[in-house]
Amino acid sequence: MFHIKPILSSLMRSKSAPILLLLQIILSVAIVSNASFIINERLSLMQRESGYAEEQILTFSMYNFDPSIDNMKQNQVNATNFAFIA
Repeated sequence: MFHIKPILSSLMRSKSAPILLLLQIILSVAIVSNASFIINERLSLMQRESGYAEEQILTFSMYNFDPSIDNMKQNQVNATNFAFIA
């Protein structure tokens, strides 16, 4: 069980302890609220429309460095494999 009475009595022994605790809580809440505000602003900027047709823009390049690979056959295999993705 959490005993609050000994904590409060030790806080009231000095005059500066409750003030320092209150300042620490205020500062922590201010930091967390500012961080959440900044995160929210960044997320709203990321979610706005860019003006481009993003669904229609895709560039994909593959390079084969092995000279023994038949490029035409490999391109056909790649086209069939990527047809399942789109």
